Amino acid sequence: MFFPLENGLAILILSFLVAWLAAGLGILVSLRAASVRQAQKTLSLAFLFLLVPLLVLPFLTKSFQISVTNAFQILEFQSIATIAGGILLVLDLILLGIATQRFKRARLILDQG
Repeated sequence: MFFPLENGLAILILSFLVAWLAAGLGILVSLRAASVRQAQKTLSLAFLFLLVPLLVLPFLTKSFQISVTNAFQILEFQSIATIAGGILLVLDLILLGIATQRFKRARLILDQG
């Protein structure tokens, strides 16, 4: 096997939590958007802001890149996965709660015109 089973399970769980986060953001954006196009543009912009740190990192100084790399190497993969999973789970539950509160089926049915 290429990596330990625990790492594979952590990757699967984190993938699920990230997908859940994206779905929750999509629901909230679509509930407030006037059209599908507006919702798509808003969601694309939101994901762009989430990716900015990854896009900017190669342009930073080598010393800063090394310090960021060293900070992550100090922690084990399981620690990073546990922290990231906890943060994602909390964010997912918050988004689920907000979406559940704001979703009004009767209003959506009446707004078909």
